[in-house]
Amino acid sequence: MMNLSKTIHNKTITYLETVSKAERKKIGQFFTPAPIAEYMGRLSNIRKETLYILDPGAGSGILSAAIIDVLLKNDELKHINLDLYENNPDIIPLLKSNLFEIQKECLRNSIILNYNIIEENFITANQLAWTGLIPNEKYDIVISNPPYKKIGKSDIESCIMSDIVYGQPNMYFLFMAMGSRLLKNDGEFIYIVPRSFTSGLYFTAFRNYFLNTMRITDLHLFASRESVSGIHDNVLQETVILRAIKSREHINSIKIAESIGEDCFNVINKYNASYDVCVRQDDNSFLFFPVCAEDVNVLEFVNQWPAKLTTLGFKMKTGIVVDFRETEWMRPENDSNTIPLLWAYNLNNIVFNFL
Repeated sequence: MMNLSKTIHNKTITYLETVSKAERKKIGQFFTPAPIAEYMGRLSNIRKETLYILDPGAGSGILSAAIIDVLLKNDELKHINLDLYENNPDIIPLLKSNLFEIQKECLRNSIILNYNIIEENFITANQLAWTGLIPNEKYDIVISNPPYKKIGKSDIESCIMSDIVYGQPNMYFLFMAMGSRLLKNDGEFIYIVPRSFTSGLYFTAFRNYFLNTMRITDLHLFASRESVSGIHDNVLQETVILRAIKSREHINSIKIAESIGEDCFNVINKYNASYDVCVRQDDNSFLFFPVCAEDVNVLEFVNQWPAKLTTLGFKMKTGIVVDFRETEWMRPENDSNTIPLLWAYNLNNIVFNFL
């Protein structure tokens, strides 16, 4: 049997030789390496005779290929209906070519694949689905590596989804929200996204929406922020693979795996964490990713504190100085023109020490 994702990966590399990183960065386009795509595909466990799949921001189609690689091993499956959104005209010819190959492979395995490439903006094309004016639960599976791109609050996508936008919006969490809206009940949601949505004020409205309709079942973490840079890219952005199901039923735990490098199958740690420890049940809906029992003990210890820093009169901000981006300003020694940079190790026994 042909390995569809590896075939498409190789063709994507050839395509990338014709397009600069700067051009792709303008539209927030970062391609998924084959090992990551294959791992994401294997997270699916839906078994039906007919499946409806959505791939928003499809690029060269590698995630569709990866999940179909897995589905071809399902003897029960007879029909696949695949919708792909991609509005970058430069990559459409490659996407069409790849889907033709995927369709032929499906036929060789007695499965009928009907695919539809929608050359439109994913958010604007589904505006009525977001507002609830038309039926919106269409898909059994949504799988995506969405565009990572900051947009303005007055941009059309932000206006359509204004009920989950606060502060600086980013296309990736709008794709997450719209993808979950288009899922059927009990449908699968498989995304690779930055970890930034898990905390912070800008994402609060999104988290409240998402965690009210979805239940996270699996998380895959990367021990290095440089592990998942995409094909021929170098993106200093912490990333997580997320699988969730559309349901309001309580689940007991989340399976958390951790690896180094883009080979997700080279797992260095596995941990089953209580859902209630990972998903904070309050107005902020923060997400936590403990990878061992010690992490859980720390979370439980902190969560029992009777007050917050804000209620004690403290106002704090994070991210003003990001150490690896500000190396030219860093100094090993204190002098009259320096101020202390606070690190975690400076706090010991509830006392700040700068030595």
